[in-house]
Amino acid sequence: SYGRGFLTPRDSTRQRCLFHELIIDPEAVDSSTSRDAYGNTSSYFQVAERHRALSITSRSIVEVDPPERDLYDGPSARAPWEIAR
Repeated sequence: SYGRGFLTPRDSTRQRCLFHELIIDPEAVDSSTSRDAYGNTSSYFQVAERHRALSITSRSIVEVDPPERDLYDGPSARAPWEIAR
C-alpha cells in the first residue's frame, strides 16, 4: 500500500505546531515528508506487509493564541447564522 496524507497542522500567525507524530499500522517500510506549493506538510508512506486493515493516526500538540478582542464584535459576526449568505 502506498499513501499520502496532509495530516500535520500548519504554523500560522495564531497557531504553532509544537509536536506531531504519524503512527502507521502495519508499520511503513518507507516514509518521507515534503512541503507542497502552499506550505502544507505532505506525508508519504509505503506498507509492504500484507494487511486487511490500515490504521493511520495523527497526533499533534498545537499552541493557539486567542483571537483579537474585537475580532467578533462586528455586526456580521453577531448576526444569526440563518441570515448568513
